[in-house]
Amino acid sequence: MINLKIHPSSWRHTLARINGAGYHCLLFSEQQSDMKKYRCPKCGEDTIPLKAKYLAGIWQVIPCPVCKTRLCANPIILTLAWFCYVWAAAWFGFSAVLEESLEYLLYLIPVWLILDFLNVRLVPLSAMKPGHPEQP
Repeated sequence: MINLKIHPSSWRHTLARINGAGYHCLLFSEQQSDMKKYRCPKCGEDTIPLKAKYLAGIWQVIPCPVCKTRLCANPIILTLAWFCYVWAAAWFGFSAVLEESLEYLLYLIPVWLILDFLNVRLVPLSAMKPGHPEQP
């Protein structure tokens, strides 16, 4: 196996591996992303990326990259947010059926995007209790 390191610029490097199976190329970024990071409620570090925060807003459990704590969106507030999602979908869906116009479904798109924005910005994260250890 031959390992090659190539530095095309100061902010990115390429690690290329040539082996019997073929050529593999991996890109890594050396600088931090300027995207907003959200605060972990357990360790207090700003380490939660936007995608993970969005996934927490759709009932996913996410880990903190620093302290490895399992995090979720606050379930009580998230239930209220999802009530708004269901209400908007029902309102615009039934309006489209009753008025026999798909125009109302187009109105649903910006409303849904606003609800997603509010979900990511306003629903706080909560640290979950540690799970039970695996039994052999």
